[in-house]
Amino acid sequence: LNADYGLVGEAEISFLKFLEMLESKISLKDVPGLYWRENDEINMTTKGNAPHNLDEIPFPAWDLFDMKSYTFPGRVPGVNNLVRALGMITTRGCPYSCKFCFRLETSYRMRSVENCIEEVKQLLSRYKTNYIGFHDDLFMCSKKRTIDFCESILKNNLKFNWDCNGRFNIADREQLRFMKKAGCVLVAYGLESGDQRILNEMDKKITVEQIFEVAAITKEEGMLVSVPSMFGLPNETEESLNKTVNAIIKATSWHDKRTIRPMQPYPGSPYWDECIERGLVKDEDDFFSRYVSSEKRIVNLTEVPDEDYDKILYKANECLLEEHHKHALD
Repeated sequence: LNADYGLVGEAEISFLKFLEMLESKISLKDVPGLYWRENDEINMTTKGNAPHNLDEIPFPAWDLFDMKSYTFPGRVPGVNNLVRALGMITTRGCPYSCKFCFRLETSYRMRSVENCIEEVKQLLSRYKTNYIGFHDDLFMCSKKRTIDFCESILKNNLKFNWDCNGRFNIADREQLRFMKKAGCVLVAYGLESGDQRILNEMDKKITVEQIFEVAAITKEEGMLVSVPSMFGLPNETEESLNKTVNAIIKATSWHDKRTIRPMQPYPGSPYWDECIERGLVKDEDDFFSRYVSSEKRIVNLTEVPDEDYDKILYKANECLLEEHHKHALD
């Protein structure tokens, strides 16, 4: 609240302009997407364009950090030994428009495979990394790019494990097999709901049949399946929540990422607009004053009464935990 300046959007370009402004080379008003405080008033300039050619953006300056702390050996699902992990992003945006999602930019842009592989090489050689989390909103954006990426890993003889985000309506056995050969150990798919009616409501563009088919193929090819899921969409009921629980248990491998969280109507998402129209949230200040964590419900768009909402969600997660520990005991 006491910040002097703020930059909105993807700010690689505008931040350089901001530094020029601090050096008195250009005016405040020449910095795109800049907010600043003046005489107790907040002023802003027009938002600039997001970077189009992502290959032109330099790699993160990891050399400025204490990399021993960032790569301290730890455990991750799917790998028996300790790993030294770092993260990467190979794309920006998402070509889909799920109603629960807020997107900073509506475009979808990809770095070239060659550019990504060069960064991978640096992480492996300079910092002795042996695990990379690809944190794209959607890494598996196309079959061709995924296979090209994996073939490049194999061609360059790069030895590391990795995970990524996929989509049930894009993944198939051919690309999943390539991913396994290239070192992938876990794919996170947005399952969201096990009820087709609710999947249609959120405009997810996947089917329950695809969920089970692709999850089974992923496991058959030797990778773990993570399925982030939610509860709290319009027209949801306790019955639809139970369908989600059953879908999670059926779709996932045995690991520790079986959770269902309340749907959060983040500002900018279609569900945010619905909450505003229904008077469930006043404005952004109201939302963030009530937002404690992703585990706590802010609004209730379902058909379940408020007094029952938290109870049945608790019961659903309790069921998932019991299933997890039953497997451990067995």
